[in-house]
Amino acid sequence: MSFTCPKQTSITDSELQQTFPGLLPATPNGDSDRDSTGLLTPNAVQAIIASLKGSGVIPTPSTKDIKSQGDASRTSKQTMLLNTIKMEYCFYDSRYKYALEKIFSEVQHGYLNNTPSTSANTSANTKKYIALAQALNRRLNDLIQIVNAITEDMMTTSTSIDTEMTNMSQSMQDQKKKLDQQNKTISSNEAAMKIRKEMVKYSEEKAQHTDNLLKLYSFLNVVALGLLVYIYKAAN
Repeated sequence: MSFTCPKQTSITDSELQQTFPGLLPATPNGDSDRDSTGLLTPNAVQAIIASLKGSGVIPTPSTKDIKSQGDASRTSKQTMLLNTIKMEYCFYDSRYKYALEKIFSEVQHGYLNNTPSTSANTSANTKKYIALAQALNRRLNDLIQIVNAITEDMMTTSTSIDTEMTNMSQSMQDQKKKLDQQNKTISSNEAAMKIRKEMVKYSEEKAQHTDNLLKLYSFLNVVALGLLVYIYKAAN
């Protein structure tokens, strides 16, 4: 993305459930405002956009601005909006990543203790963090939808829009692909089992990579030894 969110190494369970006073409603939109994939419907998005315009969060060109401060005023308001988006995104992003780390930790704990990886045997902690991760994944997806809609709205209502705003919107759209893929995993009834399989696969690939490096180092040592022998013979 066009900015880097700071990583938080310690977040309480209550903090994982906190909301940011920014673009998204404090209470997540219900199922009636979402399509079959869980995304906000166009009508729900437009209702949020209208609310943000009414509260002045989204800058709208006015006759007063055009006559007095003009572009400087709009640029200042866009900067404030941009900063709000960054703070809100990082607020949920850091919590989402922390929830994922807690899931991995719980799944790894079960793996090391040879606990069968089935939905019935998934620990209470694992289920808790999976639910929290699902909620945070939805929050991030909602925010990306809202930011994209804001960008489109500003492009149609104003001749001036911050380049960083459009770049960030595009970067968030790219990030959305990863969120969608991750959501398919953590929303599955066999989420813990799938994560465990991926962890085992990663461990095997890592071990194979290490083995290949050892073979390469051995080969290079043989080559180096051969060169030393050659140089020794040539010198004598």
